[in-house]
Amino acid sequence: STAPSVDLVVLFEVAGVSPAAERLEDVTEALGDYTSSEIAAINAVRTSRQFTPLTLLTSPVLPARSIPLELPATSCRWPLYGRLCLGGTFDHIHPGHKILLTLGALTATRVVQVGISADALLAKKQFAEALQPWEERARIVERFAKALRPDLTWMMVPITATEGSSVTCAELEAIIVSAETSGAVEGINAARQKRGHGPLAAVVIPLVMGGSSKVSSTDLRRLDLIGRRSGAPAPAAPAPADPSR
Repeated sequence: STAPSVDLVVLFEVAGVSPAAERLEDVTEALGDYTSSEIAAINAVRTSRQFTPLTLLTSPVLPARSIPLELPATSCRWPLYGRLCLGGTFDHIHPGHKILLTLGALTATRVVQVGISADALLAKKQFAEALQPWEERARIVERFAKALRPDLTWMMVPITATEGSSVTCAELEAIIVSAETSGAVEGINAARQKRGHGPLAAVVIPLVMGGSSKVSSTDLRRLDLIGRRSGAPAPAAPAPADPSR
């Protein structure tokens, strides 16, 4: 017998922009971390546009916990680390953040420490009045991360100083950074050496572009403020380009 053909669309939602599921006419089913109320709201918009309502798939064939994740070292060339860290502001979570967290889910075998900048460190950021509080950012990140790999331990750690847990935690083995921040790894490892800790392996991802510029929380806060001040929905952020290019 011939295997059925399946089209899969992976959606990266951007804060301040209407859900992509509302705008894709050909999509008929949804699988992901959606609540029934979120699907109902999406379907209300789809119905108004004369699109087919989405069916939420609640029983995938292979639950995440049943997939064998421990592979013999000889069968996988992808570097795996027991405990790693990554960090950022994670304000108005965007595709770049999600790719960072996804790489953490692919690279860790036990623990991922997610450093999230404390509110006090962001007071001088552009459009700071639109910043999400730490608790909200941590909740959104944790929800997304646990949907990726519920079998991992995800630790939300506030970054309150320049030397965060990437320097102080002796058990860490690797750090995930963007191409923009990869230069900081040398300084982190120098600080770890002074404490008698081993160096961190650096896993570097490219910048995620939106049109001709990188996708950033600063731009999303600006769009958020424009929407608040005008009383209208915020303008759409640029669609992210293929990060592999």
